[in-house]
Amino acid sequence: MALFEDVINRWVEEVEDDVKSILQTIVFRIGREVVTLSPVDTGRFKGNWQLTIGSPATGSLLRYDESGGITLSDMSRVVRTLSPGQVAYIQNTVAYGYDLEHGSSKQAPYGIVNVTTSEGKFKQIVNEAVRLHAN
Repeated sequence: MALFEDVINRWVEEVEDDVKSILQTIVFRIGREVVTLSPVDTGRFKGNWQLTIGSPATGSLLRYDESGGITLSDMSRVVRTLSPGQVAYIQNTVAYGYDLEHGSSKQAPYGIVNVTTSEGKFKQIVNEAVRLHAN
């Protein structure tokens, strides 16, 4: 017969695992959204989205990724190391990113981050992540 303490400890572990999975899913889906919404000319902007944990990216990448597949693959690898309590940064450090975010591209006239973090979109991402990991 299991001790009550053992039952509680197993439940806590399950909850912690669920929270970690939900957090990772939310962060990855936000990253996927900004990559997907990014306008493409040469692919440099799309290829410069970076997901880092603990501290922000310090510079631009020399990566051109018109489809976003390489960028998303990198994000997927990094997000698996994310744990609750850590800070995740999703950023693009190319010099013209500010202009793109503020409507300089007909492909993304309302920006990229602005659209992704709008209340409705963000809430949708969170709700989907919770629903995906619900037991």
